Amino acid sequence: ADGTPVSGMTDSVTVRYTGVIQQAADYVGIHEIHYNPLEPGASFVELFNRSLSTSFDLSGCRLNGVDYTFPEGAVMPPSTYWVLVRDRAAFVMAFGAGVRIFDEFAGSLDNSGERLSLVRGTGTNEVVISEVRYDNAPPWPSQAEGLGSSLQRIDASQPAWRVGNWMAAETNSVNRVTPGRANAGAGGL
Repeated sequence: ADGTPVSGMTDSVTVRYTGVIQQAADYVGIHEIHYNPLEPGASFVELFNRSLSTSFDLSGCRLNGVDYTFPEGAVMPPSTYWVLVRDRAAFVMAFGAGVRIFDEFAGSLDNSGERLSLVRGTGTNEVVISEVRYDNAPPWPSQAEGLGSSLQRIDASQPAWRVGNWMAAETNSVNRVTPGRANAGAGGL
């Protein structure tokens, strides 16, 4: 009755979960790309975990296209934005110190477009969590081509690879870039 173990006695409890286990590929995605900023070195990629209840371990995952591998212990909490930057000092100079930077990437974003992919594993065990092939030509928004705006995903519940799921705010908009927060066009398709 007081919680003291009785010597020589053991017991076990079996728990069966019949719900759906949330997977990173369904909730974590490439969410914003600032590939050709006005400010030199201020490029960034933002990831978003849209799950309201599940954290995802991205340890060892790679963000191909910018030569980045997530360190051990990189667990992304629910409803969180992670901003990966090319140059921390240039990013802070351009967007202020109020944006939480997760880390710096070693590579660079191609101003004429490229494929970015967030992957786990290697070879035949590689799993794509999120991917997009952005470009600096139509049908991609022209405002992101060195005019100050970033590419922003419209609907985080829809695949990142769909060009129709991306927009760029007007170049004079206060939301032309939105690192670490909801995108200007966030909503549904």
